[in-house]
Amino acid sequence: MRGIYHLFLLALFTGACFSCQNAIRESSSIIELDLGKVLSEEVVMTLDNISTSVETVALETNDKALIKGIDDVILNDKYILILEYRNCYLFDRTGKFLRSIGTSGQGPNEFTTISNAFLKEDEVILFDGSAKRILRFGIDGEYIDGVKLPTNIGYLSSLSENQFVGYIGNVSGEEPSRLKLFDDKGTVLDSIPYPIKFEDRGPVVVHVYNECWLYSYNNELRMKELFYNTIYKINENFQLDTLYTIDLGTEALDPAMRYQLTDPRQSPFTGKKVITTVFETDRYLFLLEMRQREAVFCYDKKGDTLTNVVLQYNAPEKTMFEKEVFIPKYISQDNRILITFEESLDVEEEANPILVLVTLKE
Repeated sequence: MRGIYHLFLLALFTGACFSCQNAIRESSSIIELDLGKVLSEEVVMTLDNISTSVETVALETNDKALIKGIDDVILNDKYILILEYRNCYLFDRTGKFLRSIGTSGQGPNEFTTISNAFLKEDEVILFDGSAKRILRFGIDGEYIDGVKLPTNIGYLSSLSENQFVGYIGNVSGEEPSRLKLFDDKGTVLDSIPYPIKFEDRGPVVVHVYNECWLYSYNNELRMKELFYNTIYKINENFQLDTLYTIDLGTEALDPAMRYQLTDPRQSPFTGKKVITTVFETDRYLFLLEMRQREAVFCYDKKGDTLTNVVLQYNAPEKTMFEKEVFIPKYISQDNRILITFEESLDVEEEANPILVLVTLKE
């Protein structure tokens, strides 16, 4: 369950405290993160400050798995699943290619595109965002079944073994449902409405890829929307509980601007900071701002500190890759390992990317 949003928060103690302590304000159980106070205070450090290990995994290259671009990485203790728009490749944890999962097409066992996926114990579940279908495959690649979803959802996440949550982007400004709860037969069980309608609209319609970031943590499903600076928990009654609020000061995006554009060359994101991706672990909350620039913020729950951090590779990895800075793009299903991919300096051009797995301190 991934996408293309990124931000980063850390607790960083390496002899001295580099963080802005008063950037975090707590009100009852809600934690307020004042990113505006640390935007201009970048702290450079190497990965060994936050990790217990850094592992590289070279994905096997062959004619059946030639990866041109990675859209998502799903990692558990046995497998690596790579999503590439209309391809889904399964590798073992050493990077050995095992098989492709499913095929692209219009047939009942095929997908048009892959929006996101989930690794279960012995299954791979794919969400075809174009056809609005859930497809289940065995870990052996054999098709099991598929379910057509009855609504125009843009992103899907797994809530439990047989329940899914779908997010519906508010493109019109008057969309009634924000989230819908489905069972594994595609039946709608519940919904969460949008709290406000935007009736004052201009002629420009703004469509956004991955408008919502849904992620699992601590057996809970959590949500951060692109146009809003709140992180919610979806509770057992299928309601939203506020966990974190994010303050970007004058650089915060105004959600109403999406509906007030009069020129298609305009963008609601111009000159604004947008938190696109959230990774949460037992110790850290990582927030990534990736639309205007690659910024990583890190909130250390244990130290109660907030940092705008630039993470550099340790010395061994610096000699392997073109880039010196580690930008996390994905997180493992157990919320312990940050993941990115890089091109090696030492292999031929047609080689598949190398995954970098950073196991975080607890």
